Amino acid sequence: MAVVVPREEADSIESETMDRLKHKDFMRKQVPPDIVTWAEKNFYLADTGKPIVLEEFQKAVLLIPFTKSDRGRFPSAWWC
Repeated sequence: MAVVVPREEADSIESETMDRLKHKDFMRKQVPPDIVTWAEKNFYLADTGKPIVLEEFQKAVLLIPFTKSDRGRFPSAWWC
């Protein structure tokens, strides 16, 4: 069964879809921050409201699974 949509609405839907696809493609090309920087900017302590500050050993442990190899791949999880 075919659905009839007014031309203005179809144009609006098409335009919105194209905008979403462009944004998705743009986001895919962005280089994400490393996990340590991201965590320290996005996680806050509940009791103080201050951002977390990771210890050096925590940073080292987080960087292992979240760092891409020279081939652009993340390490496999076989060691977990």
